[in-house]
Amino acid sequence: MITCPSCRHTELDGELYCTTCGAQLWGLAADATVTIAPARKFATEPKPNTSARTAPTPPPLEALIGDADRSLPVPPGAIGLRLIDADTLLTLQGKDAYIIGREAGAESQPDAELGAHGGRDLGVSRQHARLSRLKGQVLLEDLGSANGTWLNGEPVNAGTPMRLENGDLVKFARLLVRIEFGS
Repeated sequence: MITCPSCRHTELDGELYCTTCGAQLWGLAADATVTIAPARKFATEPKPNTSARTAPTPPPLEALIGDADRSLPVPPGAIGLRLIDADTLLTLQGKDAYIIGREAGAESQPDAELGAHGGRDLGVSRQHARLSRLKGQVLLEDLGSANGTWLNGEPVNAGTPMRLENGDLVKFARLLVRIEFGS
């Protein structure tokens, strides 16, 4: 586990950002904690702390998302969710709106069920987000999920639809997907 140096929230190993406050986590050891001492008044300027660790630059997104050239194409008119870690494509077609989530019971199954792809362990809510088509656009809307939705690294406010472009990266809690449209 990693403890956020800003808000002290614990995250799973490998997280790049704190899901609570958004602070940078890469470069911290799994058991790293940061102790913040109370402020003191100095007669002179304090010396910089040269023993502090500096976080390395995170890998480029291209290194995280794999090789798109070897992937299966998305059928025309469909929306594809390419699960980055699993190199799997989930295809959504035939409707104007799709619920993204994980197993919710017989009464309410999501259209894109991410539980089978680690969604439960990665914090995906039962009804996490909605993808919809409106006037030739594809929109993403967080449905008040417990662990949030991010579009290209920026948080998506619950209830506020955001327009998607082909190739956008969406993070449902800690599950990363690339959005692809069929041509």
